[in-house]
Formats: sequence, structure tokens, C-alpha cells
Amino acid sequence: MKNQTAKIKLAFFMLMTSLACSSHGMQRPSLFLFQNTSILGRIFDALLRSAMGVEIDEQGWAAQRAQREQRRRLSQALVNAANDGNREIVEQLLTAGAPADARNDFGWTALQRAAVWGRLDIVALLLQNGAFVDAPFVDAPRAFVDDPNPLDNQTPLHMVAISRDLAGAALLLQNGASLNARNGTGQTPLHSASASPFVMRASNTIALLLQNGASVDNLDAQGRTPLQEAALGYDDAIVDILQDAQFAPELTRANLQAE
Repeated sequence: MKNQTAKIKLAFFMLMTSLACSSHGMQRPSLFLFQNTSILGRIFDALLRSAMGVEIDEQGWAAQRAQREQRRRLSQALVNAANDGNREIVEQLLTAGAPADARNDFGWTALQRAAVWGRLDIVALLLQNGAFVDAPFVDAPRAFVDDPNPLDNQTPLHMVAISRDLAGAALLLQNGASLNARNGTGQTPLHSASASPFVMRASNTIALLLQNGASVDNLDAQGRTPLQEAALGYDDAIVDILQDAQFAPELTRANLQAE
């Protein structure tokens, strides 16, 4: 154990020394290879593995890298095909090994892009193949930006709620979508539907969320309820529905079930 520890310390010392020489423009023949960062990482990793008695498998590393790159390409292609509504290509990619939860470099999953554009046949296909119904949007890191991004953690149900896609919301709810998921500003899907600028089908979509148990009392990051979000807009019908749900929940629930 002492011998292994000494080797690890030596490897770390050589790493730090080479970095110091490189940062000061010093050239040492014995440290030439360390000037290249990729080679540096591989040498240090080799030294560490040798010290720990781990066999180095260069071919295994290359195979793993190739597999990761193949998975990334399949994922990108699947998200694009779902976005474009090309069911045939989606099926082919899934058969070729693309993960149903594929996510592109911008943080979008295939399920989200299909849901946003109302490609419900593709939404159903992805869910049948194991896509996570509540997969959140993951924004790429944004430097020097402190304000929360509303898209962060947005689920497919948030997205169809914003567009007030009744059929899309029904399909996701049938597959277990969460009514209490929160996006980057703390809003639930009911918040999103209530604040949406899309007026068509608004009443039906919000009624569906309420019928499935959406809470009218949840507060977002600004301390607003769905009713308060709706009041900021111009749709009196939505305000009336949410007021009834907030102040006469039992009556509202009975009316929705009757419909």
C-alpha cells in the first residue's frame, strides 16, 4: 500500500510540475509529452492505473468513446425526427438503438419536441418505448445570467399546457404525467395553462387538469397562484373557472365530472 501511495504521489507531482513549466513557457526534454494536454491526461491516468494495479485497456477506451459518440448521434437524430414529425425515421432510430429518452445538445428530449408540436402519434410511440413522461428540460449553462429560465425543468405536460393542447394533455396524463411538477420559476402545469397567451381550447384544457386533481393553491416562485396568473391576462372564462375551483372546489369537481 505504501508503494502504491508513493507512486500516486509521484504521478501527481509530475503532473503539477509539468503544468507549472508549461504555464511559464519552460521547455524540458523529459517533460515534452506533458505539454500536450490530451497526452498529459492519458499519461497521468496510466500512471495512476499502474500504481493501483489496474490493467490499461486502450482498445476498451476507444470502444467506449465510440459507443458514447454513436449514442449521442442517434439521440440527436431522434430528437430531430420527433421535432419534424417523421414517425418512420423515429421507428428506425429506436430500432437502431436510439434511447427513447434521447436528449439533444440543447437540453430537449425527443418527447418534449414531439409534444410541443402536437405530434401525438410520436409521443405515444416514445412512451411505449420507455420514454420518461416527466423528463424535464435541461438548459445549457448560461454564463453571467442569474434570472431563472422558465424553460428549466419544464416537463412535456407544462409544454402542452402552454399551447393548451387538450389531446396532448390527456395523453400525457393517461401515462402518469405529474400535475405537481415545477419549472424554473416554480410553476406547475396549471400555472402554465392559466398564464398561456393561447386562448383557443383554454377552458377545456384547464378543466382537464382540474378534473385530474391539479391544485389551485400552489404558489410559484413569485408567490402567485394559477388564478392570479390568469387574472394578469384577458380571459375572463379562465378566471371564472379558477375562482370556482378555488372557492367552491367540491362543486367544481362535481360539475367537471358531470361533463
